[in-house]
Amino acid sequence: MIIFEKISLEHFGEYLETVWIIDSIVYQLHRDKIDKIAKNNPIYLLETINISENRKTFEYYQKIMNFLFQNNVSNDFIIVSIGGGVVSDLVVFVASKYMRGINLIHVPTTLLSMVDSSIGGKNGINNEFGKGLLLGNITGVPPTDVVILGAGTVGEFAAKTALGLGANVKVFDNSITKLRRLQNNLNQRIFTSTIQPKSLLKALRRCDVAIGAMRGKDRCPVVVTETMVEHMKKGAVIVDVSIDTGGCFETSEVTTHESPTFIKNNIIHYCVPNIPSRYSKTASLSISNIITPYLLQIAEDGGLESAIRCNKGLKNGVYLYHGILTNKAIGDWFNLPDNDINLIVF
Repeated sequence: MIIFEKISLEHFGEYLETVWIIDSIVYQLHRDKIDKIAKNNPIYLLETINISENRKTFEYYQKIMNFLFQNNVSNDFIIVSIGGGVVSDLVVFVASKYMRGINLIHVPTTLLSMVDSSIGGKNGINNEFGKGLLLGNITGVPPTDVVILGAGTVGEFAAKTALGLGANVKVFDNSITKLRRLQNNLNQRIFTSTIQPKSLLKALRRCDVAIGAMRGKDRCPVVVTETMVEHMKKGAVIVDVSIDTGGCFETSEVTTHESPTFIKNNIIHYCVPNIPSRYSKTASLSISNIITPYLLQIAEDGGLESAIRCNKGLKNGVYLYHGILTNKAIGDWFNLPDNDINLIVF
């Protein structure tokens, strides 16, 4: 809900669960009124936004999101924002993303803010290196192009997500079986191809997002060379999910959740290993659902030693057995002696 008319701040006292995001200058001018309302209502005041375009960054977006989480703001709350165009741009973006959307009342203090609010003209985040593209399909606007390397589970769900947003999707994999299964699971025909350098380079040149979801026996194969990356559009994005096993882009380097991206050859790289750990609770519950049946089976088999002998899959997952390295890939990577688990456990 956007409010344009002249009103008193006391009007918002009727909203019992409210969080305020206010331009610091506006707060100084109306501090007594706002503090009076905050005293009688569960209102949270955020005094961090100054009138400046440089505030429209992911850093300030994250600060506001953290503030909302720390104050246990739920979908029942209403964000009340007061300020000009910068406040409008940033807060509308936050309100649209927080918990998949939260109610917002915006009180514009400038004519520009009124226009922005009424037409949604520039409610976005500035980024010097990005392409400024929406990953979706809007009538009259060409859709974004997404290239996915790998037709496994990660590739399939990446394709489903991109297709759901309206993007053009191309999937590359050397397994015809995986490509055929992907087509069947998607219930629609999309571009699929084996990994051939010429066709892959052609697709990468045109794409806006490239997702690496390849797997290898020991290390993920590098299928995209640095030369191919150099031919991609400036500002395109590489998401190398395969970075856990080395990455399938030659330019990939391990990053962290604290500093998730870097720019190389004018391409934005996102190479964070163990991406699900970003959502710790969901990741913990998910992995618990996978591990718990193994633990119960180990107990039924009479302990770990017995379970390893009974369960071939569990045996193949053993890396160290009584201090003996049993994983050949780790031995090769770190130049350590290793032994075959099958020669130790009968």
